[in-house]
Amino acid sequence: MSHNYEWGEHLGRGTYSQVFFAVRLADKKKVAIKCIHEKQGILFHPSAAREIAVLEKCKGAKRVIQMHEWFVSTLEHVKSYDELDGNSREKHICIVLDIGIDFSSIDIGGWNFVSNR
Repeated sequence: MSHNYEWGEHLGRGTYSQVFFAVRLADKKKVAIKCIHEKQGILFHPSAAREIAVLEKCKGAKRVIQMHEWFVSTLEHVKSYDELDGNSREKHICIVLDIGIDFSSIDIGGWNFVSNR
């Protein structure tokens, strides 16, 4: 699954994860891939399972970042990963997410915000 994406720059990190920009090769869609590494020898930690379950329940909801899929993979092919964490050979849970919500023109409570982009 990880080879279905062209992995790009590192976007950020959390306590147990790294986030990368990527492009899905099939349709050139820009996505973010959150990579959660093993926690205390447990690959599918309950917090990762909860995150995936919540994202599944939010599918189709407006103004919620959408999950496209998730998979388990090593990250040996991500050139910058070892520089960041040094554990690319370990298995990771990878969650593929929309890059974000387009706020260029939204209506919040009667107020219309339009960006000049």
